[in-house]
Amino acid sequence: MKRFEGVLRLEGIRIDGSPHEVLGISAAATPAQVQKAYRELMKRFHPDRVGRPGSREWTDAQIIAEAINRAKEALLKKS
Repeated sequence: MKRFEGVLRLEGIRIDGSPHEVLGISAAATPAQVQKAYRELMKRFHPDRVGRPGSREWTDAQIIAEAINRAKEALLKKS
């Protein structure tokens, strides 16, 4: 897992918190709530929706999408 140290141009998400903080849900969220939060965030931050490949926004969106995916996997693995 690579650590991101720079400043993201895309705002509105925290990628350095616990999995439930990344997804913006309660620590006691159900698997259905995890999936819903995941889908909503990916609609907003998917690299292909954010910018053209190679752009700064696209690169930032890739980092964000990786964090969202890791958070979802960690929370669903736990339940």
